[in-house]
Order: sequence, then structure tokens, then C-alpha cells
Amino acid sequence: MYRYMQKSLPDPAGHKIYFDHGDMTLDAAYGPYQKKADRVMENAGFTSDNWITRVFPGDAHVESSWASRVHIPLMFISGR
Repeated sequence: MYRYMQKSLPDPAGHKIYFDHGDMTLDAAYGPYQKKADRVMENAGFTSDNWITRVFPGDAHVESSWASRVHIPLMFISGR
């Protein structure tokens, strides 16, 4: 996946990318992998202006957790 990201990420100047995960259930395993993806993002020129990674302690890999935070990526991507 990281090689794919390195080859396929869009130009940071015209794109925004958002990642998030909790730390419960399936999401508990995401941390180390997200850190590697974050390094790929940094190396590709993404900054806090066009890329965010967030961790939500206590959130699980379930729709209710996603619903509670869906406003965050929507606001980020829309520039609000």
C-alpha cells in the first residue's frame, strides 16, 4: 500500500486528504500503519493545510463512531 501511495498520491497543491481512526476494536491496530502512511504523505509534500490524520481515543470501528465525527473531514475538505 505504501508503494502505491508513493506512486499515486495527487499533487498536494490541489488536493486534501483526511485520515482518522479510533483506538478500540479493529482500529486499535491502525496506529503503526498510519504512522507509515503519514511519512509517505509528508514525503509527498502534504502539510497540515491539505492533510490531516486524527486519532479518536475510545472510538471503535463502527458506524456510530464514524457518525460522531463525520463533520470533521467534511469541514476540512470544504475549507470551513
